[in-house]
Amino acid sequence: MKHLSHIYHQNDFACAGRCHCHNELYLIFGNISLLISVYDFFMLRAQVRHTYQKVRGKVASPVEKDILVNTSVCNMVFLFSFQDLSCLKEVMDQTAMILEVEGILQQ
Repeated sequence: MKHLSHIYHQNDFACAGRCHCHNELYLIFGNISLLISVYDFFMLRAQVRHTYQKVRGKVASPVEKDILVNTSVCNMVFLFSFQDLSCLKEVMDQTAMILEVEGILQQ
């Protein structure tokens, strides 16, 4: 995380910020680190939110890693527990809100 010039939001599972070196977003969750564009971030967020809405209330165990998130970002598939998915969604939602405010302020 030494390359993060600004951390937008973090919790026990995930962290998101802007990488000063690349002017891209840095998303860390579990043992995964992604350096992605703002566009890719919002695409991944949409897929995480969709999966969260689909499985909410249907999960047998909140800590069992049994939720697949298929992404168009780098054609990756991630396996999450509902607890981890919730934490990632929280970080991504907060980061999206900050990015939207930054965009408004820059206009």
